[in-house]
Amino acid sequence: MTQTQTVYLLAIVVTGIVACGLALLAYTRPRTGIPLTIAVAVVAISAALLKPGS
Repeated sequence: MTQTQTVYLLAIVVTGIVACGLALLAYTRPRTGIPLTIAVAVVAISAALLKPGS
């Protein structure tokens, strides 16, 4: 496995953990969780679109 693949794998795992945490937060405290989830989603999509080499 190359270093790039390792980095992507780590990014996917971290994204999964963050997504689970945000889903839990959105479920338990909608007022806080939902705007935060939207903000993180926007950042994640922006990062994916701006990713070099895509």
